[in-house]
Amino acid sequence: MQVIVCLLGIFPVCGGAAEENRVRVGLYAEFQQEPSVRVRTVIREELASIMMPTGAVVEWRPLERAGKERWSRLVVVHFKGRCDSSDLSLYDPYPWVLGQTYISDGEIIPFSDIYCTAIRAMLAQTLVSTDRSTRPFVFARAVARVLAHELYHVLAATRHHASGGLGEGFYSARELAADDFRFEDKEIQRLQKAIAPPPKPANRSFLNACQAAGQ
Repeated sequence: MQVIVCLLGIFPVCGGAAEENRVRVGLYAEFQQEPSVRVRTVIREELASIMMPTGAVVEWRPLERAGKERWSRLVVVHFKGRCDSSDLSLYDPYPWVLGQTYISDGEIIPFSDIYCTAIRAMLAQTLVSTDRSTRPFVFARAVARVLAHELYHVLAATRHHASGGLGEGFYSARELAADDFRFEDKEIQRLQKAIAPPPKPANRSFLNACQAAGQ
């Protein structure tokens, strides 16, 4: 088995042009050490914001519920180490591995690891210089960004890395802590194409009703 290592409902409207497609992605999560409610909430909210342009709606579930629901797509994520920003120490510079997604028989499989301790280490100096009340937010936002990167590999079924944005193969502490760090347009389009549901046959009764309403 190989790994990719990174530093890191349809609502019809008459006229047919205003359909909204959302793909439900089940994310089964397991934390080695449970994070605070605030950290968990920020991770979810930041991930939802990042994924919104792609059409994916990520719904979180505990790992023990795996197999009990059906999804358009799913991924299992293990959060390793400490997912908090308390008791920080400074770390020597090191090319920390922040996340990885697994490959089996040449195919990407929906299993990813997020290394919270490594993210803490990379951001340690930044977090120490940040107001204590803001540290959990900055840390959790960074975790969500690493998670979004791994979801990109899983959902797009690609080993491709972009030259910028969240699709990069390596991040700096400044990027992870930045106020705005998102996928670039090419990666958003790649995700949209990869997760788009197949087109459904036209509903003739609905089309006829729309045509009649327009007369």
